[in-house]
Amino acid sequence: MLDSLFRILALTRKELLAILKDPRSRFSLFIPPILQCLIYGYVATYDLTDVPYAVLDQDRSATSVELLAELDGSGIFRRVANLTRAADIRSTINERRALLVIQIDQDFERRLVSGMQANVQVIADGRNSNTAATAMGYVNSIVETFNTGWRARHGQARVPVRLTTRAWYNPNLETRWHMIPSGSDRHADIVADLATHSAFSRPRARTGHLRSTTRDALPSGGNYGR
Repeated sequence: MLDSLFRILALTRKELLAILKDPRSRFSLFIPPILQCLIYGYVATYDLTDVPYAVLDQDRSATSVELLAELDGSGIFRRVANLTRAADIRSTINERRALLVIQIDQDFERRLVSGMQANVQVIADGRNSNTAATAMGYVNSIVETFNTGWRARHGQARVPVRLTTRAWYNPNLETRWHMIPSGSDRHADIVADLATHSAFSRPRARTGHLRSTTRDALPSGGNYGR
């Protein structure tokens, strides 16, 4: 058993040394995985860091200002316009000045103080459906945080069950920290294919034609590389 393991390690070492001696093989072995890690980790991301939005606050109360302050202080949402008419919503979305428009009704604070449910309308630009859905999910999370704080301060009945989620190793749920590990198997496949191709191409590069090459047999008895 140990002899078989030593033979496999010797074959691996021999092929690795042969690849590292060739500049083109070194380039093919290291550069593509590094580029893919950079692309998948920092370019191909689903995280939103800048969401332009507009506000139509018809209540203009301290409570509505508090809710909007939660959005502005999140570091994700950026207010680009304060609308004064409902008719301005269509042009704001059509001209792509904002991804979202948040409309707060006139009786927003009064309904909350009286213990009633208050409605906040979120209008999203559906032409970019994935981004809009992600942004609306962020809004829902901020509204839930506002609801929890409002109930605690005003002595209202709290939700009986509160779900608390916690992500290990990636507490902020950033895309790059789970895209890079998930793509490691693809990178390993690519490197293995390149290494195998390079191993069989070296005889042709030296002699000008692809000869039948015989390599050391693996412990199973199969004669690989012939």
